[in-house]
Parts: sequence; C-alpha cells; structure tokens
Amino acid sequence: MKFYLTTKSKSKKAIAESNKEFYINSENIKINIHTPYKIIIQEMQKLGIETKSISIDKLNKKLDALLKEEFAGTISSISYEDQMRNYLKFHKKLRVLYLQVNEVLFNLYEYNEKAMPERTKRIFINHIR
Repeated sequence: MKFYLTTKSKSKKAIAESNKEFYINSENIKINIHTPYKIIIQEMQKLGIETKSISIDKLNKKLDALLKEEFAGTISSISYEDQMRNYLKFHKKLRVLYLQVNEVLFNLYEYNEKAMPERTKRIFINHIR
C-alpha cells in the first residue's frame, strides 16, 4: 500500500523544514522566515538589492544572480576548503531570503496551487517536495 501526501500536508512539512533554516547576520540577529520584513529588507539592501517597487519575481532573479556571482567569485580565490566554507555561508543566507520571499508569494495565493501562475506553481511544487 502506497501512502500519498496531499498538497496541504506536503506544504505543512515544507513550512516546518523552512522554519529550521536561519543565519546570524552581522548584528548577531537570527534571520529566518519569521523575521520582520523591515529586517529582511535591510538584509537585502546590505546585499545591494533595492526592494522598493520591485516584484517578487524580480527579487528572486536578483537573488539568483547574486548566488551565481558568488559561486563564480569563490572558484578563483583562496583554498578549496575556504572557498566552500565562504560559498556555503553565503548560500545559507540567500536560501533564508529566498524562503522569506517565497513565503510571501505563496501567501498571496493562500497556498492554493490552482490559483498560482505557472512559474509560481513550479516554485511552490518544488518547495513542498
């Protein structure tokens, strides 16, 4: 007998997993998906991302670009262990910010996959698996 998870139960599981993701910023504040938006906006501004009058999709694209840029930069510098340590630290920070942005996006559609546009639906499906 196979056990199939409903979208709703998968979503709850994904949210529980997202709750475990965090990083400590330069002010020693724990940043996660429950961090107030004001602080998240400050964190994005520290990364050079302006958040005024920008769509969630564009925020995700800017985070993608930062991740690619950071990866390319770590390849050409210092020892392999240091490269990976720096990259993973940066990746963790961006992952938390991605989760925060996507949480807002999913909430806009009340976690209803059928109401979401195609790109958002793909992100949502990948998030809950």
